[in-house]
Amino acid sequence: MRSVSDAPALAAYFDCVRQGGGVAISAHRAQSADDQAENSIAAIEATGRAIPGAILEIDAVLTRDGRLVLMHDETLDRTTTGHGRVADRTLAEVKAARLRAPDGTLTAAAPPTRSGFAFGISAYTIWGRTRCAASAPPTASS
Repeated sequence: MRSVSDAPALAAYFDCVRQGGGVAISAHRAQSADDQAENSIAAIEATGRAIPGAILEIDAVLTRDGRLVLMHDETLDRTTTGHGRVADRTLAEVKAARLRAPDGTLTAAAPPTRSGFAFGISAYTIWGRTRCAASAPPTASS
């Protein structure tokens, strides 16, 4: 495994992939199938199992009370049972919403918070499944 202490982690990862002649696979919104709610812990874990070493592109938005939640859109309407702008809702209001997958499947999960998604990523340890590990996984306390 290449040492990357002298370069930003993401740039070093792509340098390693390019130099090794490899291919980097990215899961947009951490999703690898239409029955998974985007930016959900379930999607992160399913993608990690289906595509070991995949890059997970995720998005976070601040709630009115300053908490980070995983959400691609500025509003809750398309991907959850909630309505309105995330920035206009408190964390409790956002967590009351349930995630909806692109195929219409309603889940029991709320949009993950910063600590929840950091734990989901580190619990599956998808970072350790590539020969070009750019950095250690985040921890639940991050």
